[in-house]
Amino acid sequence: MNTHQKRVNTASIRSGDLTLTKVQTQHGIMLVQAFAEEQSSIELVILKTRSGINRSLVDVVAAMVGLTDKEMARILNMSIRSLHAKRPAELLASDAAERLLLFQHLVQRGLAVFDANSSQFTDWLRTPLAELAITPRLPESGETVPKTRQMGRFEGPFDLNKRSEEDRVRTGQMPRPVPQTPLEVLDTVSGFRLVENVLGRIETGVFS
Repeated sequence: MNTHQKRVNTASIRSGDLTLTKVQTQHGIMLVQAFAEEQSSIELVILKTRSGINRSLVDVVAAMVGLTDKEMARILNMSIRSLHAKRPAELLASDAAERLLLFQHLVQRGLAVFDANSSQFTDWLRTPLAELAITPRLPESGETVPKTRQMGRFEGPFDLNKRSEEDRVRTGQMPRPVPQTPLEVLDTVSGFRLVENVLGRIETGVFS
């Protein structure tokens, strides 16, 4: 290894510690605490998911931010009927358990960012954000698009929004991004990371 290459000396990270990882470079030593904390959090989620999570924790987390059973069921990728059918001591499926732990971590982070103001954080979770905007998918090659009916041949109520969207697709114009609420994107695991990123930007005062 020459003098221009990085020399990495990683300190041991003990379980439960927030030990800093020391990265030694030609420019000096950088202390990377965020990486160690994130790694520890991921490991904790994996271990708890494997050991099993009781249904009762769903109500505990929901009460922290005042979410409804319907909202929690969507986050856990469960039907509300299946959620209600589980007894408090019954274990969640691993997929739902992992999502619950991820959401619990997100709630704790959000409350810290919003200075423990749970009602303000809950309002934020239900507010459409430009940072989470998603552009509707255009039809792929070979995919048929319904043609707009001609004037005087409507068989049902006329939907102006649908007509405008069909016109944009036919003319090749890109649909406009649609702002999503944090709760809406939490139906996917990738959505948790997106929401965490936005919280991080709020925490550091960086906005788009």
